[in-house]
Amino acid sequence: MIALRLEVFETEDDTVVTDRAAMEEARRAAFAEGLAAGRAEAAAEAETARHGHEAAAMRNLADLAFTFHEARAHVLSALHPLFEQIATALLPNLARQALAPVLAEALMPMAEGLAETPIRVAHHPDAADAVARVLAECPFPLEAVLDPALPTGAVQLRLGQTETRVDLTRATEAITAALRGFFAPNEQERMYG
Repeated sequence: MIALRLEVFETEDDTVVTDRAAMEEARRAAFAEGLAAGRAEAAAEAETARHGHEAAAMRNLADLAFTFHEARAHVLSALHPLFEQIATALLPNLARQALAPVLAEALMPMAEGLAETPIRVAHHPDAADAVARVLAECPFPLEAVLDPALPTGAVQLRLGQTETRVDLTRATEAITAALRGFFAPNEQERMYG
C-alpha cells in the first residue's frame, strides 16, 4: 500500500519585527488617510443635498410664479366686463355731461383777448341744449353755429384766426381703446397659453 502524502502548507515563519515609532507613524498615516476620505465623502454628500434643496426651491418658486400669473389672469378676466361697461356705457354719458364745463373752461382763455368780436361756437345739433346753457351763462358775446359734421361730443371754437377744438368723443374713444388694449394681451395669453 502506498502511503498517503499530504501537501504541507506551512511555510517558514514570516514574522516581521518593526519598531514602535514606525508602527505609530503607519497608524497616524492610516488615520489621516481615513479622515481625509471621510471629509471628502461628507462634502460630496453635502453638495448633493444642497443641489437637491436648490432644485426643490426652484420647483416651488416656479409653482408660485405659475399660481401668481394664473390668479392675475383670473382677476383681470373678472375685471374685463366691468371695464368694458365703463368704456361703453359710462364714459359716453360722462362725456356728454362734461361737455358744458369743458366748453366753459376752453372759452375763458379766448375771452381774455376778446374785444367785441363774438366767439363762434360750432357744435353738433344733438349738443345744442348743453351748448345753449353754457352760452346763456357767458358774459361775453358768443355765436352758436350748428355743424352736423362734428361728432356729438365735439365743439369747435373760433375767434378771428384762432381756433380750438374740444372733442370729448375722441377722448372717450381713446380711453376705451386703451382699456381694450390693456386686456388684449390677456385674451391672447388665455387663447394661446
